[in-house]
Amino acid sequence: MKPIRTRPARATAGMTIVETVLGLTLFVIMSGAAIVAASRGVGAFRATSLNMSVEGRLQRAMQRATSELLASSRDVITPIVLDDDAGSSDLTFQCAIDYQADAIVWGPVSRLVLEYDTGEINDGLDNNGDGLIDECALVLIRDDGGPNEKRVVLCHNVREFAEGEEENNADDNGNGVEDERGFNVHEEGGLLVFRMTVEEQDAEVGTIVRSLQTAVRVRN
Repeated sequence: MKPIRTRPARATAGMTIVETVLGLTLFVIMSGAAIVAASRGVGAFRATSLNMSVEGRLQRAMQRATSELLASSRDVITPIVLDDDAGSSDLTFQCAIDYQADAIVWGPVSRLVLEYDTGEINDGLDNNGDGLIDECALVLIRDDGGPNEKRVVLCHNVREFAEGEEENNADDNGNGVEDERGFNVHEEGGLLVFRMTVEEQDAEVGTIVRSLQTAVRVRN
């Protein structure tokens, strides 16, 4: 009878070490890939969430601003001229509150105005440390200059100038308005066109910029 040959213990041990090393290597590679994929997934989720947040804030502010003008009239909105090359980022108006003796009763003067945000001044620096430069806020003022004046901030982090626009006496973004501010109202064909650009700075995602345009027709 022929003797049964067995694999030497040394060879068996050697193969086990090689297999173990290969297994650990594959595990490390697969784990690294999983971590990278998870990290990218978290980053994408964060970017999507921030984009939705910025867009939601922009839409709510724009809806509030335009709704204020629906109860107004072109006769009680200043500046009187809004169809020039500049439009305006500072609008005063009155809203109808009653109708008596065949005449409209107008309420106190209100104002929509773009102001530099809390802690910011017009100096090209990030004064309030939020990663943005010379950012503004859209403010609604009730009873402007009156005894019951009330200020409401409709939106923070409005850009000083609209997306694609610079302060150079030119229409850089091609929408018919020169040196357009981050909030601007321009009269076009009997409509008041509202445009606004907001931004957000995030350490991981970077700078998010969103713009919105809408129009309302007010009574004459």
